[in-house]
Amino acid sequence: MYQKLNNYMDGIYEDAEENRATNGYLGRTPDLIPTEYSQNNTLMSMSYWKTIEDLEAFARRPVHIDGLKFLAYQITKSDKPHDLGVLHEVLLCPAGHWEGIYSNVQPWGLGGLQWPMPKNRGFQGPFIERDPKILNGMWGRMGNKLKQAEVDKKMAELIPEEDLA
Repeated sequence: MYQKLNNYMDGIYEDAEENRATNGYLGRTPDLIPTEYSQNNTLMSMSYWKTIEDLEAFARRPVHIDGLKFLAYQITKSDKPHDLGVLHEVLLCPAGHWEGIYSNVQPWGLGGLQWPMPKNRGFQGPFIERDPKILNGMWGRMGNKLKQAEVDKKMAELIPEEDLA
């Protein structure tokens, strides 16, 4: 049962990856296994989509529908309905309301995303260079310059300018 679920998940993500230039799929995390319980059957991954409409359209693709049918059967009609569980969450983050900071680590999560560039010029990730002399914090990077100015003023009082070089 678990191997079959894994095969469905592999097929779903293969389809998303193969069509990413047109389907709004941006990427996903590697599979994660939470360790807070001594006995654990949880496997989790996060996927990222350009719009909620892209995600909804993908959910209607045959490969996803086949996976849903398998889950529905396992949860409602199999002789071991409690052996398999599914958790699905959707978080909608408007542009300018998220960020990821990566320093001396491999790109992961938001940092590992790629989206198609216009005119078939390949794919682009989210990384930008930051000038360490400027306190261009979270609010500024997300487009709220007024809030960032407040934070910069408070930070300048706490961190001398020479410490930023």
